[in-house]
Amino acid sequence: MRRSWFGARDGDAEHTPGRASAETPTACRVDHQAIRRHGRAMRSLRCLAACLISLSLTLGTPALAADLVPHRAEYVVRLGTAVNGAQIGTARQRLTFDCRHWRIERDVGFAFTLTAMLRYSTQSRLRGEETVGGTAFAYELERRVNDHPERISGKATSSKVGGTAEIRLPARTIDFAMPGGTALPVAAIAGAIDRLKAGQTAFSFPIFDPEVTSDVMTVDGGIATPELLRPPRADSPAAALNTQAWPITVAFSRTRFGGRPLFTLSTLLYDTGVMDRISVSAGLVTAGADLTTLVMEPRPDCPLS
Repeated sequence: MRRSWFGARDGDAEHTPGRASAETPTACRVDHQAIRRHGRAMRSLRCLAACLISLSLTLGTPALAADLVPHRAEYVVRLGTAVNGAQIGTARQRLTFDCRHWRIERDVGFAFTLTAMLRYSTQSRLRGEETVGGTAFAYELERRVNDHPERISGKATSSKVGGTAEIRLPARTIDFAMPGGTALPVAAIAGAIDRLKAGQTAFSFPIFDPEVTSDVMTVDGGIATPELLRPPRADSPAAALNTQAWPITVAFSRTRFGGRPLFTLSTLLYDTGVMDRISVSAGLVTAGADLTTLVMEPRPDCPLS
């Protein structure tokens, strides 16, 4: 199996400073511990962006998205876990259906400053189309991290015996094989809901991540205690959803490398595919996202054959 184009991990090598000679003039002391802390914080910020960008790229094995409801959801992103924490950005997702394909639109942007040396901003725009059976996904992604733009497009296929992914970069194209049963973005949501409705309390499976790693990630999660979720907001539009919902917690890790998760997420997942009260922990940084706008869109009457 070929390694993905994100095969190298951050922090695999560190610089070791050389010994100064006796003739070297006295200079400012370099705080290498601070530099390492800064590096860990930046990796935490990238992981935080990963999960916020992938707000609904989670949770299941390929399945017919029979119970998902087309909708448009908007979120406010806050730093920390408090409901009234500082707002650092917004996220928007729209899910539509035409009987043959699900189409997903996702826009995320946030920026904040932790210290004079530690500033981070990111914007992401995803447009994707997935077959109703969850077997093929094609997408275009535009993102900007700290004013550095990038444009990616790709496609992926999935089946019980295996799948493939092709990632098109400006300078080259990368392709690799994926494990059997790898979940694609829309089918993943439906698959998670099917598992929860069946009474399963824990799950583990691979998913294709088109937005952050452009690779396969492993999801390990299950039912959580309600106390782990962000406190409910009185004005949340999700309160009007008279449907079943589950508090869940999920950990994301790189399938090829294993090890500790890149980030963990807790949320309240509704059987329509809507999420609310989202909390993300990425090492040194924690953030949350609360639903502010929800518009349920009609689902077309599709022929049975």
